[in-house]
Amino acid sequence: DAGEAAHALRAAPDKRLSGEAPAEVPPVVGLFPVSAGDVRGLGATLAQWPLLADTVGEVDAALARAGGPGLRAAVRGAVDPVAHDELLTFAVQVALARAWARAGVGFDGVAGQGMGEVAAACVAGVWSLEDAALYAVARHRALAEAPRARAVAFRAEADAVRELLRGAEDAWLVAELAPGELVVGGQRGGLDRVLAHPSVSHVVELGAVATSPSARRRAAKALQGALGLLSPPRLRMAVGHLGKVDADELATPAGWTRQLLEPCRLGAALRSVVDGPSVVVELSVRPVLAGVARRALGSPTHRVLSAHVADQGPRSALEALGEAWVAGVDVDWEAVLAGGGATRIDLPQAPWQRRRCWVDERAEAEPPELEPDPVDPARSTLGRWAWPVALLAGTAAGWWLRGC
Repeated sequence: DAGEAAHALRAAPDKRLSGEAPAEVPPVVGLFPVSAGDVRGLGATLAQWPLLADTVGEVDAALARAGGPGLRAAVRGAVDPVAHDELLTFAVQVALARAWARAGVGFDGVAGQGMGEVAAACVAGVWSLEDAALYAVARHRALAEAPRARAVAFRAEADAVRELLRGAEDAWLVAELAPGELVVGGQRGGLDRVLAHPSVSHVVELGAVATSPSARRRAAKALQGALGLLSPPRLRMAVGHLGKVDADELATPAGWTRQLLEPCRLGAALRSVVDGPSVVVELSVRPVLAGVARRALGSPTHRVLSAHVADQGPRSALEALGEAWVAGVDVDWEAVLAGGGATRIDLPQAPWQRRRCWVDERAEAEPPELEPDPVDPARSTLGRWAWPVALLAGTAAGWWLRGC
């Protein structure tokens, strides 16, 4: 309501969206992280944002036909969200992308990592929703039983780390997120050897989330018959393991085998798909890669947003749409707010005083003496003429009423 809106504006002035839109609509690039985060807090968002609830229903139906659990089941607690993290990542990201599309925001390019790249390929038209769901379920099952190893993210000289990992069995490169920002997985001895390099800094423990190359090779063999019908992407899509745009790689089974086996060069991939000043939108449950994307792009001309749907209702997702609109992206607000009870209102266009000036039908006295307009007349044509026009209009209305 109005009171809640006023309180939010006073309490969080940094959330007010302002800016100058460019002359042309900027391209929009979708960024799909390897993991979207814990989905158990999404109940409020789905209840309060009908648009997302509709697209989640569509993705859940496709996953059910593919034999997998859906997002709503995880929200209800019927499915372990940790054990099905990658599959639920796919569900959240595809549903969010479809919601943005129905809000009038089409993606001009996409990039992703891990299962996020599968979601990106679905959005780009490499797979239909049905075939993408089949592959996502099969990929999840092929990797679910594989043992997980420890993973760490850090900053270092990339060439030096690659040399340390050459021929190693106890440590391997998982991803290059941005220049000098790496993720390495492995056993304790191998990781300790890498982390001992003098160029390593800013180490962050990611937990047991890395799958060994040998386990991925076994999964790749099992997935040969699960790729379905592949098509060239309808929009610009970066290939993570190549670090560049390559439509042919995405339309072949061998390309998706390499996607599973080789490290993701996410930073290079994102730079290859961003063409000029752009709006980059991370689609996730919580912010994961927005900061990495800013560092990877390295230019203030790009606006990086996180369209996350954490457990505070749809506010964060709607703020991201608002930021995109401020940046010049066309948004269909009627579609965004449909079914949620929102109504359009007219806002005042000038700071009128809160004083009743209507001429009463039986009033015989002269109109009240008015105080000066708070708008500086030296800077505003409206301020120069507003009060004389209001006075004449009120007097004329009084004459008319007395004549009736």
